[in-house]
Amino acid sequence: MLLKSIESAAMAIVVNVPRHLTLDDVDVSGRTVLVRCDLNVPVDKQTKQIKETFKIEAHRETLDELAERGAKVVVISHQSRLGKTDCISLKPHAEVLSRILEREVKFVDDIFGERAKSMIRSLQPGEMLVLENLRFHEEENTEAEPHRQAKTRMVQELSSVCDIYVCDAFACTHRAQPSMAGFPYVMPSVVARLMEKELRAVEQININPKPPAGFVLGGAKLEDAFMMIEHALKKQLADYIMITGVPAIAFLKAKGYDIGKPNEEFLAKNGYGEAYKEAAKLLKGNEDRIYLPVDLAIEKDGQRVEIDVDELPINYPIKDIGSKTVEEFTRIIDTLKTVFCNGPSGVFEDPKFEYGTKGLFIAIAKSPAYSIIGGGDSTAALRKFSIEGFDHVSSGGGALLHILAGKESAALKEIMAQRVPIPEHMRAKKSAPVKNSKTTNQKTAKKVAVKY
Repeated sequence: MLLKSIESAAMAIVVNVPRHLTLDDVDVSGRTVLVRCDLNVPVDKQTKQIKETFKIEAHRETLDELAERGAKVVVISHQSRLGKTDCISLKPHAEVLSRILEREVKFVDDIFGERAKSMIRSLQPGEMLVLENLRFHEEENTEAEPHRQAKTRMVQELSSVCDIYVCDAFACTHRAQPSMAGFPYVMPSVVARLMEKELRAVEQININPKPPAGFVLGGAKLEDAFMMIEHALKKQLADYIMITGVPAIAFLKAKGYDIGKPNEEFLAKNGYGEAYKEAAKLLKGNEDRIYLPVDLAIEKDGQRVEIDVDELPINYPIKDIGSKTVEEFTRIIDTLKTVFCNGPSGVFEDPKFEYGTKGLFIAIAKSPAYSIIGGGDSTAALRKFSIEGFDHVSSGGGALLHILAGKESAALKEIMAQRVPIPEHMRAKKSAPVKNSKTTNQKTAKKVAVKY
């Protein structure tokens, strides 16, 4: 059963430190609030235009509330990494944010220089300013201990013109960069609405999942799948672990199947030539909980062809799970009370190989289980197929897996440590109830839960 307070989740997720504070604990009226968001979105390589706005929309509740409560809102975020074609200015992000919030959102092509600080000082209550892409400054491209990041120019300069740090960038919590770990070391810090939702979702999966619980793990990153499987087995979080995507190929090899030359080459090319050995370790003694595909879809002469795993090896690339596997996994999903899903089952971008991903995602969305899905490819698939019904669609990919796998988050640890107490004059006069704190297994509520 979902615990009633986020405090329990926070303490169990990281270390035994004081609970994190939220927007309910501070009076932001007239205060200059530095909000770390995650506006890192897909960008067209040729046109440099934003392709979709899911992650920007996810911050609507936090930013709307801050503006309505009279805060002077300063938004910081990154976009991609230096050297990549999608590492662009945040000016278009500010324009998108303005349309989403239906209010003026200012932008300055500076991060912590005099132009940025001058515009921050000139903000009036209820106004909002987006600073330039943090990754344009070399400091944000480093990870280090919080006390070191607190000494960076970015943190020192911006903390001098802002009153409080608000973290809403759950997707970045596994990164010990200045904007995540440095500011809470030197400023009063709280988490915001999107972060609260994410932590409640983690709690439902990682602390007290209602049994029977199942994980559906696919995608292309074997290290993520292995990390999740190991943690789920060790902590007995899942009664059923259903493997799809690239992990399924490695697990089938680990079980003794000859996966064929094209698939061997695929694994080797992506650095997973020896991954089957790790898969074999996870399988040992756990074959009653780890479920592999019983059939697969290959690409033969440009067409989808399904084969039973007993027909391996084949000289064609494996692109999806087969229809029998979808049926078998769906039967399992229908018996579950809790489901966590990460990663598509195949190459869903190709209509010929979308069947597995689409079929399992629909099955989970329709099931009575409390359901959470995470990962950029997973959320992209949901949008492509217009699937609704998940209780929670996470904005975090690596961060979600990091925490679900029991790893410590430097950013969350610093926020919870409350190194700089909230001054008496900035404390909320009366704690308001946490917004959207109720969760439910009623499918009637799931339609709203997918969209922030």
